[in-house]
Amino acid sequence: MKAISKKLAAFAVCALAVVAPLALRPAEAAAANSAQTSWSGLSSAGAVVADGQCPVVVESEKLTFDIPSFPSNYYGTADEFAAYDARVTAEYALYNPADYAVTVNLAFPFGKLPSYAYGFYADGDYDPAAGSAYAVAVDGEEVQKILRHTYSSAYSDYDNETDKARLRSGYMQEGLFAPSTPVTIYNYTVNASGEPGRYASLSAPFPSFHSSSTALVCSLSDFNYEEKRIFMSCTNGQSFSVYILGGAIDPIVWSVENGSCTLDDKTVSTTLGELATQTYDPARGVSEADWFNAVCDQIIDSGRDFGEGMCFYECDSFFVDPENLLRWYAYSVTLPAGGRAVNSVTAPVYPELDTDDDICRYTYLLSPAADWADFGTLEIIIGSPYFVNHCSLGRPERTEEGYRMSFDSLPDSELTFILSAEDTWFEWGYPTRRPYNDMTVWLIACCTAAAAVAAGVGAWLVVRAVKRRRDDGAR
Repeated sequence: MKAISKKLAAFAVCALAVVAPLALRPAEAAAANSAQTSWSGLSSAGAVVADGQCPVVVESEKLTFDIPSFPSNYYGTADEFAAYDARVTAEYALYNPADYAVTVNLAFPFGKLPSYAYGFYADGDYDPAAGSAYAVAVDGEEVQKILRHTYSSAYSDYDNETDKARLRSGYMQEGLFAPSTPVTIYNYTVNASGEPGRYASLSAPFPSFHSSSTALVCSLSDFNYEEKRIFMSCTNGQSFSVYILGGAIDPIVWSVENGSCTLDDKTVSTTLGELATQTYDPARGVSEADWFNAVCDQIIDSGRDFGEGMCFYECDSFFVDPENLLRWYAYSVTLPAGGRAVNSVTAPVYPELDTDDDICRYTYLLSPAADWADFGTLEIIIGSPYFVNHCSLGRPERTEEGYRMSFDSLPDSELTFILSAEDTWFEWGYPTRRPYNDMTVWLIACCTAAAAVAAGVGAWLVVRAVKRRRDDGAR
């Protein structure tokens, strides 16, 4: 009997040792290759007050999501992308408590593009107005809206404070960043010793700036700065430029290991406005002022401020990629003294996609509504054939059309919710990856069956041993 028990125990230990690592293996390990399974989306936001606080209050807001389908993980053309039919509508019941008429300048950010729509950028297609998918109305009547653009990195989410500040009424006039700012360009060529393609290492003391100057080091992605010296490396024959905004400085003298660096015979004097205009194309639907401002904001956002001046690299074209342009509709609403109106904005919603878990994650920013003088009630309706698995604002009420939530005031956090075809609620949110791989279910089933068989065999052996002892005792 003891020998049998030891054998069964050894068998169980061996089985667990083989099966456990497989069962605990994460989902990614089950993939046959390294195909992409998730795509970034965009945060949505409603209308924001473009010019600061105003006396107008929002008595109530009704936020309606109409999501009949999920987006594809890839779109080859702008027309295919424009056919995507999920959208959100925000309806604001506005009230002017002042004893005078108020015109509110509003801006509606309707996003860049989600990563699954980058495909048609490769062919140069760019539809800035995005067709009729966007609507702005007051009391049911469409109002005139002006298409605007601001710089926003393709990898950053909408930030109300930062992005709204970039929505200027004209050309930027901030310190050095103005169209009339003089720019001096110093062009250098590097010659490396030895075989073609060999690198030369360059260094120079950080230049002494006038208080109104900024250095832009361009075309060199491996630029570095340490102990008040600039370091970089170039291949044989490579050229690069140093752009100086504002007051001119002496040309930078480079110390070179394994080669030499020569300053071209001439420098070019121009202005920041002229540099930005060289890459401006009105066919993109961007105004010249918005384009100039986007170029400047990209320099500021991507630059490195060392306290003595800003160093920036890889900006020799002074060009902004369309995927880094945040699109807006600007419009106005006029309310008489004590007057009321309903302002509605409609736009597509672009969720994060996770095809490995078959979920879509939607984010709607509620915090920009704090710009209003006061905010009343909020009603959220999610109409969809899919199921809400999680919501950051609590579990919504199920209705025949989908889900509903209501609040007596503006919530403290943003709205995030997850939809999938699975009718399951996850209180703390759905994982971005399943905790176990697809083979786990099969392994657990096999392990359970093996355990059941082992238990049955063990029970049979025990009964048999007991019966033998009884038979031996009877003799």
